[in-house]
Amino acid sequence: MKYNCNWCSRCYTNKGSLKRHAALCEILNGTTREKQICVEETTDLPSFTEVVEIVQMLAIQNRDMKEKLTKLERETALVTRTKLDAKVWLDENVKPGYVNINEALVVPPSIVDRLFDEKAMDVFTSMIHSIFDKESAPLASIRNKMYYYREEEKWQLVEKRDLLKIFNKLHQVIMEQLYAWREKNATSIASSDTMSIRYNKTLMKLLNINFMQDATWSRSRRALENAVNFEVKNIIEYVIE
Repeated sequence: MKYNCNWCSRCYTNKGSLKRHAALCEILNGTTREKQICVEETTDLPSFTEVVEIVQMLAIQNRDMKEKLTKLERETALVTRTKLDAKVWLDENVKPGYVNINEALVVPPSIVDRLFDEKAMDVFTSMIHSIFDKESAPLASIRNKMYYYREEEKWQLVEKRDLLKIFNKLHQVIMEQLYAWREKNATSIASSDTMSIRYNKTLMKLLNINFMQDATWSRSRRALENAVNFEVKNIIEYVIE
């Protein structure tokens, strides 16, 4: 089989020979514009000396980068990041103003007026925010964990039964205010069906609060956490070995 060059019609029996010839023949027999383009593309290349200088420069830059990376890795290896325990942070930075929580569980008589007009749990959670101040209360919340201050052990994780005692005690104090209101207004209650019904409805609202129910427990705990929450964004310590 014969192969002919498209530029000069020269005949070849080997296709590879034709390709090598055609590449050169195309340049030799191309148009003036094509020859100009070829000249421009081939005459703008760096000389051998310039190529050597470029390679040497890249080699030096690569060496410097490796030295910097090695130094950085060596310095980083000296430092380890350790998360501090929240209890440690609390022990070192926070001391409550009082320890006996029961002494702080005081609600005003005016709470009864709110109980008449508002939902019992709304009043209860607002009392939590009013009573517990993170700067003085022996309770603290950090990253969804609750801590309780005990004089002999300082800050310790709170157990559910501890919070239940607090919630039940606060509930009892609110109930006592309602009972005190009833004693003070006993005559009016006895002579007014409207007032009697209002009191009984309010009493039932309070009695229906059960902290063993998941929804009530979650809402009460969340209110307490928000009241005594510490925003510690970066509890880390760097240790040089």
